[in-house]
Amino acid sequence: MIIDEFTFKDLKKFLLNVSLEHLTPNIGNVNNQDISVKEDSSKATKFDLIIEKLLLDYFKNLGISSFLAEESYPLTLIDQNEYITIDPIDGTRNFINGINKIAIMISYIKSEKLIFSIIFNPITNDFYHLYKSKLYKNFIIHNIDFPEKHIGYINDRNKEKLSKYINNYELLRKSNCIGYDLIEILEGNRTFLNINKGKCWDIFPVIGILESIGLNKIPQETIKFNFSMSESSFFYYAKI
Repeated sequence: MIIDEFTFKDLKKFLLNVSLEHLTPNIGNVNNQDISVKEDSSKATKFDLIIEKLLLDYFKNLGISSFLAEESYPLTLIDQNEYITIDPIDGTRNFINGINKIAIMISYIKSEKLIFSIIFNPITNDFYHLYKSKLYKNFIIHNIDFPEKHIGYINDRNKEKLSKYINNYELLRKSNCIGYDLIEILEGNRTFLNINKGKCWDIFPVIGILESIGLNKIPQETIKFNFSMSESSFFYYAKI
């Protein structure tokens, strides 16, 4: 796969077209017969399947043959050393319920290292990507201005353990979309994010970007992008 500035610009155009056709017109408009419940009790819609298939075909045309994709795993994971992760609709429950907190997330992993990470916001059409340790928003280097007070979400189970790192914080409601949570961090509307395990297609793109933007991390350990990460927990918070 050849990666240059046109790789990302072409991908944004593709995601925009996919979103306009299949995603944004159907927020809150999904028929019950188009919703299924998976073994882990999470939900999928026919639009998750459609968008994932379109992305699989898109990257296959670029020479990628192995994928860690939410709706087709493990059938499309041919090579565990090099693959693309795909979350076609992060925040599927929000999508079903008409809540505009959703994202499309993609990452490229090779030899347990992140090559690039992509978060697409279909509501604003903003395209964030990380490549060679540089973060871009719509192809312009992106810098983050954090507020002077910590703001974010922690569940009751982790409040006592984590609140010592972020004294005097404002608590947000749970968004049910980790991609949306990351976008809020990138826009300076959130200063911390607790990742408590998760599927690789959810956490690889997010952790890849969080690792690059200079946040504090608990625990302080080297990240390897492999399946063991799905059982790990991390707490990222801004230096305020």
